[in-house]
Amino acid sequence: MSGKGEYGHMSVFPRIPRIAAGLVVLVGGVVLAGWFFDLDAPGLNPVNMVRMKANAAFAFICAGTSLILTDLRSKRKTVRIAGRLLACVTALIGILVLFEYATGIDLGIDQALVHEAPGAFGTSSPGRIAPNAAFNFMLLGCALLLLEFPAWGWVVSVISFVAGSVSVLALMAYMYNAEPLPGVLTYTTIAFYTAAAFFILAVGVLFALRNRGAMRLLASRRLGGKMVRRLLPMTVLVPLALGWLRMAGYRAGYFGDEYGVALMVTGTIVLLILMGWNSAAAVERTDISRLRAEESLRTRAEELAQSNEELEQFAYVASHDLQEPLRAISGFTQILARRYRGKLDAEADEFIAYVVEGTLRMQTLINDLLDYSRAGRMSGEVLPTDCSAALDQALENLNVSIAESGAEIRRDPLPVVSVDEKQLVRVFQNLIGNAIKFRGPVAPRIRVLAAGDGKEWVLSVQDNGIGIEPKYFERIFLLFQRLHRRDDYSGTGIGLAICKKIIERRGGRIWVESEFGRGTTFHFSLPAAEPEPETETELERELETEGT
Repeated sequence: MSGKGEYGHMSVFPRIPRIAAGLVVLVGGVVLAGWFFDLDAPGLNPVNMVRMKANAAFAFICAGTSLILTDLRSKRKTVRIAGRLLACVTALIGILVLFEYATGIDLGIDQALVHEAPGAFGTSSPGRIAPNAAFNFMLLGCALLLLEFPAWGWVVSVISFVAGSVSVLALMAYMYNAEPLPGVLTYTTIAFYTAAAFFILAVGVLFALRNRGAMRLLASRRLGGKMVRRLLPMTVLVPLALGWLRMAGYRAGYFGDEYGVALMVTGTIVLLILMGWNSAAAVERTDISRLRAEESLRTRAEELAQSNEELEQFAYVASHDLQEPLRAISGFTQILARRYRGKLDAEADEFIAYVVEGTLRMQTLINDLLDYSRAGRMSGEVLPTDCSAALDQALENLNVSIAESGAEIRRDPLPVVSVDEKQLVRVFQNLIGNAIKFRGPVAPRIRVLAAGDGKEWVLSVQDNGIGIEPKYFERIFLLFQRLHRRDDYSGTGIGLAICKKIIERRGGRIWVESEFGRGTTFHFSLPAAEPEPETETELERELETEGT
């Protein structure tokens, strides 16, 4: 899956996990090399600062490599297994060190990679990782294990947030040159590089979620995502900067401790007000744009509705006005046929027959066009309609065709839907009439069934007819589209177009499933009828029954 599909326009997001993993592996590798080769490169052996332990460097290499392998999302099983194993190693290192702190038992893992002499700065036991570092390794190792499972997105988000908070607390202690808590003096102190690497790793794990968990909102293209991306950097940087300025001013003697706190609180309030005001202004601008877009869409929808109404009225009027001259042509042509048949030559009789047939076909087309222009119009309030009653009426209208064809009609229990009853009768009549018309060599066997979820019902009409080739599935619902010659099957090809118009006017849809030569099934969906509200008398009766 591409980064664009997962993150929308935030093209930098997909690269963050790999960048973070690469930095963590680099830091871990450099520190571990410093331990192995006893290097005195700048920063590897800081004076009066805790040094990152060899075990921690090794755990960072494992965690970073696991994040790279997991983010690749390779289909190769060996790659996925390697990523999980490295995540387990990371978590196991943290768990074992925490066990050592909790029980006082030395498991011999602290000096397993390299030997550290006793008395190292900020170190309670030679080579031992700090307890908060061990806690973070345990958390992030578990998060790396859960990255591949979509259902655990929010768990990974929380783990990343907790681990990041632990690292930020340690970084702030270095930033403000704060003394460790009295109860923590007996334990190893977390190193500056360790805390920084943890923060980078936590960010990488969080962004590896892509569009799951907390990242669903952070990477969103909608207003919520934009607000989070706007506010998040400021909510992190502003308190850090104000805290540093307050501490620097206090140590420089510009003000006392209490006044420094007051200045920090005041600065925080002012900046939060400015941030809130700026965000509110952005929301206001977005809301104004949304309202303008909605108004434009509403105006456009009204124009389209008016245009559709005018087109339907035009079709109705045009079709109605065409009837009168066509009836005159048809009537006089039929008189000519009756009076002069046999008196003219055979060619003249043939021409007159063509004219009569053409006018009759034109009348049929105009009547069908009138039917189509009326289809989908509401005859009044749409009431709950019993599909069984509508089907009974449709079968009554098709009684002659059913008797002549020997059709067998079966039905399942049918629901109550929200649609005009006459229009539903028309849909059933068209679909069952087609099943009878396009029958195969055996008598038609037709079944009407329904399935629903309480909000919508899907009704189906199955038959054993001649079937339809898949390439014609869309074409059959178009106006006046026929798949067969007029000599083979009668009709103008408007029935399914009328069904489509009726169903879509009620917010449903109609589609077909068929195999050529093996029958056809038409499906159409309609909204379920809302239950009628109980009267006050019925409610009172129920309350009285429950009370007794």
